[in-house]
This record gives sequence, structure tokens and C-alpha cells, in this order.
Amino acid sequence: MIAPVTDPEILEGYNADALGYRGAPEGLFRPADETEVRDILAWASAERRAVTPVGLRSSTTGSCVAPSGYLLSLERFQAPPDIRPDTRTAVVQPGLNLAQLKAQLETHGLFFPPDPTSEPDCCIGGAVATNASGARSLKYGAVRNWVQRLRVVLASGEALELHAAAVDKNAAGYYGFQDPIQFFIGCEGTLGVITEIELRCLPLPADYLSLYAYYPDEAAALAAAAAFRESAPGVRCLEYFDGGSLALIRDEKGAAVPAGAGGMLFIEEEASAGGVDALLEAWLERLEGSGALVDDTMVGDTRARKEEMKALRHAIPSTLNERGIRCRGAGGGKVSTDWAVHHNRIAAMFPAVRAICRTHGLDEVYGYGHIGNGHPHFNIVAADADAKARARAAVHEMCRLVQAAAGTVSAEHGIGKVKKEFLPYCFPPRAIAWMRAFKRELDPALILAPGNIFDF
Repeated sequence: MIAPVTDPEILEGYNADALGYRGAPEGLFRPADETEVRDILAWASAERRAVTPVGLRSSTTGSCVAPSGYLLSLERFQAPPDIRPDTRTAVVQPGLNLAQLKAQLETHGLFFPPDPTSEPDCCIGGAVATNASGARSLKYGAVRNWVQRLRVVLASGEALELHAAAVDKNAAGYYGFQDPIQFFIGCEGTLGVITEIELRCLPLPADYLSLYAYYPDEAAALAAAAAFRESAPGVRCLEYFDGGSLALIRDEKGAAVPAGAGGMLFIEEEASAGGVDALLEAWLERLEGSGALVDDTMVGDTRARKEEMKALRHAIPSTLNERGIRCRGAGGGKVSTDWAVHHNRIAAMFPAVRAICRTHGLDEVYGYGHIGNGHPHFNIVAADADAKARARAAVHEMCRLVQAAAGTVSAEHGIGKVKKEFLPYCFPPRAIAWMRAFKRELDPALILAPGNIFDF
């Protein structure tokens, strides 16, 4: 078995996620192949030593930090992808950077739809392990929909090859077990270590239109989003950014935000070759009818402008992450929500959430995200420990509203170590006990990713 790295300076470089959550690992494994992963996990199970799998550590829930034991980095799993245009598939290793993988797929005329905001900073293995999604999930769903096959190493060191179900109908056995590949997608490292992934892709779209549509206030933007959700079925991205988010990118990134804008929608829709102009004309008509500040609309009419618009969108969470990290010394930090409800409940959720934040005396609150999916993010920057406690209390109140609306407390970021207290809003105690029992069946020594999702 390969020896772990124990140099404190090297460990320090692996010991935080994107929000500054930290662990206390005693060592780091950097295996080069599946055989080394199997050896490490077999040893860890026999010795009852904790192992936390990690990718590029872009998590915001602490899932990639190790409270004890060893980190297992898949960074060396970066063999060139086996891209197969004839079957529209790609066999990849988990350490590949997602943005770079997508660029390589484009050269073969292929398109991998999921686009987590962190794609320049994350690896495909991490995206699968957390079931990441992103702005285009309105049309294409999360990573789960695009994984065709996995190789996974269990805690025992046993390797499994799992294929997604290839049938439209299945009445054999319990529903949850009819497609066992799904247990490992989104398991946050708690059930096994992914060593190979086969992805399903689509033909690269000929072109697409990007728009930043500005509105005078939040109510107008939310009403427009609800209307577009019903009247524009081809839209692949429908996101909302509140006035605070717009001020953030104006002040921090120099974005040209119109003076009268109190909210913004980020819209993408694909067009056939040469069809962007007609698509733009249709959208400008829709925007005018919805009360948008039409003359201020930003249009992604070149690849460079589209990339600029995506970068500005990414700047909102990344800037807030930086602000949160600066507050950690005083016991504060960024407290973020990841809940989702049915999209037709969003108009009522926003004023309720704003009222909750006011009740708890929270001033620095930013609302943005995947409004078309009923999935906004509320980010609260807490200056100190007292503000952080009030922010957590506010999120609990939000989760009770989400529970009443049959929603989820995490739509894309996972539970990790930070959101465990919110999990009971999604599941009754008996269901959580079933998940714990399944975890124990696959990982009897409880070595994999301790502290993620729930405690033992």
C-alpha cells in the first residue's frame, strides 16, 4: 500500500473547502489507480481508520474536509477522456476538471448539459458524488440524469461496476434498488469511492441566446419568471438575482448595472443555426410585455459576451464566499440556503423569507439562483457569532416553510457536515434510520466520509 503524506504544510493545502470549513486530517493519500484505492480502503476498514474522498474541494458544506483520519484525493485520476462521438458517451476519470472536460467534448461536437457554477473549480468526480446541477438544470436536470456507468470501490476494497437502468419500465423488487447506480450519485463519499465514470452526452447545440433582463423591483422580476416558466418551454436557464446581488457585482466587479434595476433574470435558450436573431426578437417582445427595463437588456451576442455573463453570475457566490471567510475569525461566516419548492410556490416564499430575515435582524441577505426550478439561494453574511446564530435560526424557519410545501432542504449542494441539522425537515426519523442502516451495510466499520449527511 502507498504511504500517506503527513507533512503539515502539504496537509494544510488540502484542509479547507470553498467556505473555509476545516478538518483535522492526520494524513493524505493520493492514489494513482484503482488498485491503490482498493488497497487503501481495505487497510482502512481493517484498521478502522476514517477516509474522506476529495476532489478539488469546491464544496460549501464541509463534505470534503476530514474531521479525523485520512483524506483520499483523486487528483491523479486524470487520464485523457475516452470520448466516443458515435455513441455520444465519454468514459472519464473522476479527477478531471469539469470545465476542461466540457471543452474537450465540444471539440468532438458533444455537449454535457449540467453546469454547476463551480465548474471551473470542480472535478467531474465531485460533481457526481454530490449530484451537482447548475443553471441549465431547468431543461436538463442534474448530473444524475447523465451518468450511464460507474466503477466504485466499497469500504471493504471491493470494486463494483454499475450501469444505469436501460429500461423504461421495471417492476422487479423495491423501487429504490432497481437502479443501484443511483445510490452512489450524490452519496457525498459515504458509500464508496468513484474511480471511473461513463457519461451520456448530447450533440453540441448550434447556438444559444443569453440575456440579462432587468426589472424595477423583485415582485416584477418574480412575476415575469413565473410567466416565462409557463410560456417559454424551450428555455434552459431561468435564474433570478435580487438588488443586493446586482449591487455586489456592480461594486466588486465593475458590472454595468442599470440605476433603476431592483432585480434581474438570467435567461438562456438554444437556437438552431442562424436562429438567434429571431429568438432575440421574440424575447425582447416578451420582456417588454413583462415590464422589464428593455432598453437596458444585456444580450450575449458573442461567445466572449456569453462567457462574461457566466463569469459575472459566478462572481456572486464566489464573492460572498470570500466575505464569509473573512468573518470566520469573529465566529461569523456565510450561512446559505439550498432549499427548493415547486416553482409555483416561489412568489409566496420570497416575501415570507424576507420577513423571517427582518425578524432575526439580518441585514446582509442576498437572494439569487435557479428560480425556474423553484430553487433560489439565500446567502446571509454573518459578521460574528451572534449574527451567525440568528442566521441559522432564520434558516430553520425557512426549512419549516419548505417542509410544509413538500420541498427539499438541499437541491444541489448536498448535506455535507454543515446542513445535517436540516435533514429531519425532509425525512422522518425512521427514514433516516433506514439510510444509516444502508450505510452500515456497505461500510460496516463506518470509515467513509465520517460526518457527512448524518452522524453515528
